Amino acid sequence: MRKEVIICKLFEFGGSNAHLKTLLHYLGPDQAILIVEDESELKYLNKIGASGKVQVRVFKDLHPYAHLSYHSNLSNAKETLIILRSLVRILLFCICNRARGLTISTTEPEKYLYLFWIPFIKLRYIVHSTPQSRFTDLTSLTCNRRLSNRRHIITVSKANKSALCAAWRIKGLKAGFVCVIYNCVTEDRIGNKNAHGSASPVRNILTMGHVISYKNPQVWVKVAKTMTERLKDLQFTWLGNGPLLEEMRKEAEGFNIYFTGMIEDPSPYLESAAVYYQPSLHETHGIAVIEAMSHHLPCVVSQTGGLPESVENNFNGLLVPPEDVDQHIAAIERLITDQALATEYGMNGYEKYKTLFSFEKFKSEMDKIYLS
Repeated sequence: MRKEVIICKLFEFGGSNAHLKTLLHYLGPDQAILIVEDESELKYLNKIGASGKVQVRVFKDLHPYAHLSYHSNLSNAKETLIILRSLVRILLFCICNRARGLTISTTEPEKYLYLFWIPFIKLRYIVHSTPQSRFTDLTSLTCNRRLSNRRHIITVSKANKSALCAAWRIKGLKAGFVCVIYNCVTEDRIGNKNAHGSASPVRNILTMGHVISYKNPQVWVKVAKTMTERLKDLQFTWLGNGPLLEEMRKEAEGFNIYFTGMIEDPSPYLESAAVYYQPSLHETHGIAVIEAMSHHLPCVVSQTGGLPESVENNFNGLLVPPEDVDQHIAAIERLITDQALATEYGMNGYEKYKTLFSFEKFKSEMDKIYLS
């Protein structure tokens, strides 16, 4: 039985884990072989639902980036040999395992991109973050020479495709092989449209994700403090770990604001929330927002990155400038004071989820690439 070889990195939590879990659900865990960088990642296999279900190999010294921009020709020649060694190693691994294709799933743009030069093997390069620049002209050369019907880049929003093509200078018809396949929510995570209501005396404003700078927790806390001081039945809750977790917990002390840390199953929080709030400075797409939409929640999110592709202003939520505290407060207040509007936006979001972000839609789009 031919399997897909997937080069990836596993984390304790995060969007790339969620996407990888969905990818394994799509392929079937017995239809994949994972290659990871370090044995320390193996403890996170349960985070992608793959513990005991999927073959895993550890490649500790696989060359990550093809710089090839040294002033010394000797240094460039040395790195070329290292790159060739990695290319041959992965090619032989795929041949020996009769791989049907190679998928690279990365949160670090350009990492392992040079593997597009492997001959014979179908290759899919899934990038979960936004590139800011290029390491060398080899990146543009690789994309403009190697992208084809057998070699695709997959990203998670139109905004990220645009940024990627610009940063890597992918030109003309080659940009057609950069494919947008949105994040999705599998059926077991879909919410009950009747779960929301006013039975609870507390109205909860919910956020999910890393407590990290680009998620904008400082502005989130400012909004939460202002609103919970004025409205005593209002509560703000942030689900997730991250480097700023303890700092933000201290900042929120004495207010009706809660940083829970990592929660394995957020469904109870989603089902009892009044509004989903995501004030990120940037998001490639935002799996958490999609999950909120699947639970019929109206959303207040930043007008940045791929978020406006999920949340349409005045349709299934409200878009706000990332750092405008007053507009964030006004948007949330509008939804919690107008229950009919919040319900309408929640239903609109659910319908949009079914159309664009369901697993069935994900599968049909992946079939175009993986079954071609």
